[in-house]
Amino acid sequence: MLRLRPFRLAPDNGSALMLVPAAVLVLVILGAIVVDSAVVFLAHRELNNRAAAAANDSAAVAFDDASYYADGHVCLDAEAVEDVVASAFAPQQLPSAVRSVQTAASVDGRRVTVEVVGEVPLIFAAAIPGAIDTATVATSASATARGSGASDAISCFS
Repeated sequence: MLRLRPFRLAPDNGSALMLVPAAVLVLVILGAIVVDSAVVFLAHRELNNRAAAAANDSAAVAFDDASYYADGHVCLDAEAVEDVVASAFAPQQLPSAVRSVQTAASVDGRRVTVEVVGEVPLIFAAAIPGAIDTATVATSASATARGSGASDAISCFS
């Protein structure tokens, strides 16, 4: 009768312990990428919210009463729009995640458009030699002042 012996693997001389430092390094790098991406996303969201608020405030504050009461047309004062946007993005009021901001506001009839470009410092990427230390975030928002009639086609302050 044939007797079967249990199958045994050859002894393993390697060690998985040598792979642990490499795995930890990979996880730390992925964590750094996640943190930097979260900082950029947060800054983009904050700038977008602030641009939307500035556009809405501009549409309300820059309403030209004289034009409306003279002929019933809704017009926005471009200088007042610029003032509102400048005060919304004053350096002392910038979100903490944003280093610097450039704004542009435009008025087209009843419509206000606010465009914002911000510079966001990265936390972990700055520690890598030769890597970028800032990310650029761009967003825009617009608001329209409501009114009666087809005053969109009328040129205000021409």
